[in-house]
Amino acid sequence: MVKKYIKNTNTNKTETATQRKRRLQKAKEKYKAKRAKESEGDRNSRLQKRREQLASKTPEQYEARIKSNRYTQMVASETPEEYEVRLKQSRERQRQQLDSETPEHRDTRLNKQRERTQQCRANNLQAFENGINTICIHVCDICTKRCYPNQVRTVRYNAAALTYLPVELTSKISLLLCSRCQTHVTSNKTTMWI
Repeated sequence: MVKKYIKNTNTNKTETATQRKRRLQKAKEKYKAKRAKESEGDRNSRLQKRREQLASKTPEQYEARIKSNRYTQMVASETPEEYEVRLKQSRERQRQQLDSETPEHRDTRLNKQRERTQQCRANNLQAFENGINTICIHVCDICTKRCYPNQVRTVRYNAAALTYLPVELTSKISLLLCSRCQTHVTSNKTTMWI
């Protein structure tokens, strides 16, 4: 058997693959034991602190953290065969977890899953309703046509070139215009068509 030495970044010593596996297994067990002893209040405060940390990060920092993640790098560099093996192992682990859970745990898991699904659907429905619930609230300054928010543009113009506009419009720095009026104002025409 060939021993493969891996540099341990925590202690700056080399360790074999089995030593590394044992060390990681101990750390995992210690983490699980600590979480099992944790009270509900401590858990909520820990998760809230983590959410605040994540919320305070900029999208660039988030992307940098994701790119520096070893797992992400491993997944990006794996071959199709390694990908299939990883998925197969993941499915097997999940199947073992599901087979070993008690009926109470299963009911709890399914209830949480239902709640998350309902919350997601409610959020999606609200986003959809907000997206389609727009009305014609804008009016073109020149032709007074009622427009939706995406149908008007704020246009800065040369007041000297547009002498045919009424005084109340020439006194404004910029105008809210529909596409037709915007085309006319930004062109070199010297007369009004209305």
